[in-house]
Amino acid sequence: MSSSLYRRREEIKVEGLDIEIAQTEMLKSAQEFAGQMDEDDLLAQLQHFGSVTNLIDFTTDFLIALFFACDSKPARDGRVILLEKGSFPLLEPKSPANRVIAQKSVFVRPPKGFLIPDKTISVPHELKEPILEHLGKHHNVRAQTIYNDFHGFIRYHEGHESAYLEIYAAEAHARKREYEAAIDRYSNVIKLNPRLTLAYNNRGNVHFSKEDYDLAIQDYSKALAIDPGMAVAFYGRGVVYLSIEDYDNAIKDFSKAIEMDPSLVVALINRGRSFSAKGEPKQAIQDYGEAIAIAPCLAETYVNRGIVYTRIGDFESGLQDFDKAIELNSCLAEAYDGRGIAYMRKSEYQHAIQEFDRAIALYSNPTKSHSNSGLVRTVESKQQRQTQHFRKLVNVDRSLGSFHYNRGECWLALRMWGKAEADLSKAKSLGVDVVSAFRDEFGSVSAFEERYKVKLPASIVEMLTANGEE
Repeated sequence: MSSSLYRRREEIKVEGLDIEIAQTEMLKSAQEFAGQMDEDDLLAQLQHFGSVTNLIDFTTDFLIALFFACDSKPARDGRVILLEKGSFPLLEPKSPANRVIAQKSVFVRPPKGFLIPDKTISVPHELKEPILEHLGKHHNVRAQTIYNDFHGFIRYHEGHESAYLEIYAAEAHARKREYEAAIDRYSNVIKLNPRLTLAYNNRGNVHFSKEDYDLAIQDYSKALAIDPGMAVAFYGRGVVYLSIEDYDNAIKDFSKAIEMDPSLVVALINRGRSFSAKGEPKQAIQDYGEAIAIAPCLAETYVNRGIVYTRIGDFESGLQDFDKAIELNSCLAEAYDGRGIAYMRKSEYQHAIQEFDRAIALYSNPTKSHSNSGLVRTVESKQQRQTQHFRKLVNVDRSLGSFHYNRGECWLALRMWGKAEADLSKAKSLGVDVVSAFRDEFGSVSAFEERYKVKLPASIVEMLTANGEE
């Protein structure tokens, strides 16, 4: 084993160069920049930041030694190198950097620039991954704790440069929605570095975009097995659970993400959506309130809270939230839709229709609609399909369809049968299950007719019931 200074001497082929003299000259130059720092501390700092020195890094902790033996080159065997204490002079800095402390580092200073190990232990490459998993799970020895400062991240990045280059390529494919190419690239990253949690997390994001939910959950779970403190992986898995209506698991994962990163406002918002879908409006309103306290200018959060207020009958609070959302973003179609629903529940149908008109106009205008495109998708719950809106991915037709359905309901209440039939037909063509939506809201045609003291035309009855039957 040789120091970087010895290897540099070999590269330039300088015969008879005394390593310690060369290092002394280097220290003199370094002092001009570092001031009168203790020589040992200065050498340790130079080594820490990747400069050429006559030091060789060792650790006093065999678990950390195992980590370094397994952390790179997964297709090649690793080795642990043992050196008897007292064989060579040791350098232990008086003011060690955080990473030096975390790695329990000591620096061997061989007088000739190299040393012969007392013993080496081979680590078969097929054992590297299970050893790393064991170290992380049972001893908290993982990249995030070993490389625990910014410079450590840079050194770790340099050690896995080919893997990170693959990540950059994968991200480029993902941005272009070239999902299969992105997945292939992330899989290559994992082959190069099976412990790189970012690769599993980002591949999970791509699987989610493809609606391959089981594969997404597997990837997020693998990332969390490697790094149980990865808030974004808990968040990503929570979004998948929310999408498949597994609200209990969604709430658990969002809660873990919030515990690890209380400022992760999207986790608060999505936990609020999960509580709302589960029928727990009080908790949903609380989460939306906390999210607003962190990010008061995010219009979508006011829309979400307004929907919950409207559903529990607090129409004035709902309208206040929709007004605030529109004040923040006048092009947010869901805010007008929410305000329309609130007016509709108050039986102010003309006001409701005006709001639905604005929502539909915005979604029909490609220059103004989808201002919240990163968070938009309507997901209808089993019990209250009509009023529960959860944003996940862009899906214009379903959102536009719900707006037409809501306006159609107003036309029904106003006995405007032609307009009602036109809107309901449009909603159906855009993917809305108008039969289920109507049943969830009113129960039956006869219940609607009793409430509004009307008799629906046969063509509309047929549209709102399965095969025209109650």
